[in-house]
Amino acid sequence: ALLVAFNGNLLLNVGPGADGTRSPIFQDRLVEIGKWLEVNGKSIYKTKPWKVCQKETAPAPDVFYTTKKKTLYAIFREWPKDDKVLLTCPMPTNQTKAQMLGLSSTGNVLWSAAPKISNSALTAARTTREGRGLGQIDQNNTGMVLDLPKVNPSTIPCQHAWVIALTGIGNM
Repeated sequence: ALLVAFNGNLLLNVGPGADGTRSPIFQDRLVEIGKWLEVNGKSIYKTKPWKVCQKETAPAPDVFYTTKKKTLYAIFREWPKDDKVLLTCPMPTNQTKAQMLGLSSTGNVLWSAAPKISNSALTAARTTREGRGLGQIDQNNTGMVLDLPKVNPSTIPCQHAWVIALTGIGNM
């Protein structure tokens, strides 16, 4: 996700050993990557970096953005303890919809406009945001708060990173 958000490519070099076999740990990692892509491939294949914001670190945990047509993908690597993710880059509208990839009917993500944050917090968020200068954040936009679906080990779509597909975003 990080590489794609910054317009990069992943070079994965997993070759056989001198005896022609592959290490079981490499096989396991390839299988895990494949499983993740089965669930979240839409956020990677044929996507582009979002010109407004590629990554935000504060106040949200690392969130990376990719886009395809009119969909914005927010990819986060750390599940928040309170099941809420604050995104300061996207400008939600009345038409905004959020869906967690890999979940069917329970994948709809409730969201709300983020509460107003102080100018110092807004400035801190802007100065820690990677890719700044590609787009400007509206001073009145405070972003959105995603209320992640309740999941357990049997329903979580993947283990290492999760993707929310956002449509109806005002600053696409």
